[in-house]
Amino acid sequence: MDYEKQYALAAKSRAIYGSRITSYEYLELSRKQSVGQVVAELKKTARYKNAMRQISESRAHRGQIELIVEKTVFDIYLRLFRFMAEDANGFGGFLIRKKEIEVILNTAMLINSGDIDRIIACLPLYLSGYLSFDLTAFAGIKNYDDLLKILKDTKYQRHLKALADTRNQDFNLDGFAVNIYGEHYYSLLKLIESRYKGELKKKLRDIIVREITLLNWSSAYRMKTMFNTQNDEIIKLLIPGGKRGEISEMIYDVNPENTMTKYLRSKLLKDNNEIGESKDMLIRKASYRYFKKELTTSGYGIIVMYSLIRLLEFEQQNITTVIEGVRYSLPSYEIEKMIVS
Repeated sequence: MDYEKQYALAAKSRAIYGSRITSYEYLELSRKQSVGQVVAELKKTARYKNAMRQISESRAHRGQIELIVEKTVFDIYLRLFRFMAEDANGFGGFLIRKKEIEVILNTAMLINSGDIDRIIACLPLYLSGYLSFDLTAFAGIKNYDDLLKILKDTKYQRHLKALADTRNQDFNLDGFAVNIYGEHYYSLLKLIESRYKGELKKKLRDIIVREITLLNWSSAYRMKTMFNTQNDEIIKLLIPGGKRGEISEMIYDVNPENTMTKYLRSKLLKDNNEIGESKDMLIRKASYRYFKKELTTSGYGIIVMYSLIRLLEFEQQNITTVIEGVRYSLPSYEIEKMIVS
């Protein structure tokens, strides 16, 4: 991509970020008493007013709203991706490949739980035609063998077959997720190595390695402190490609809280007063700030675009948080604490 196109891509991405949900709008959303009121408030926002127009406030439900928000983010991505004029197998196809993983994992989870009837309702049909497999065929899935047939000749088949080839025990969903996300990030790093040069190559590689590392910190900490997972098993469930030294120290520490706090203070925190918040929230906030900085300061269009999509994913997660908080009648100040912006 030449300099002029890089510059234009960065400018377009920053303009889109300008339509983000503001702190004031999040405050208003968190004060609502029903999902219908949340929809009414979203109809006032620059980002979602058109997309939400079709929803009846009296009949709105969580799944419907989340699907529209997801589609809005994907449509933004598609506009930028088409502007890049890059094939889906290049680095710019990152969100398409991530969506493939989300569809496969969600379907595997529903099979695992025996909740087969929900597969159709959960299909993001707006992705039809963009994925490397037939999304509409997922409507007929009854078991893992059906899923395997649909994923035949895709890069996902071997991971699924290796773990689903056990008829008398539960499907290892965690191991499967690590394998396919690991391959996703490995592919991104290979593309960076082969298609980019100089400072841009280094910066893109740093962004992906940092993303993997923070995902591993978050998942390892939860497994260690919330689920009492064995140390060796935690190591197996780390996504390859990230920095592991301090994570391993935390995993094998009898007091992982100390190692995690030390890492957060030295590498991530903007303000030591934040240390009282949950570790997962601190990592999410640090990640948000990092991508916001890249969006506003980077001179490379592809980095600005990638940062924008990650920030929009945070916005998407925030809306889900608000809906859940309102559904369960949480006080607005509790909902606000869980919003990353």
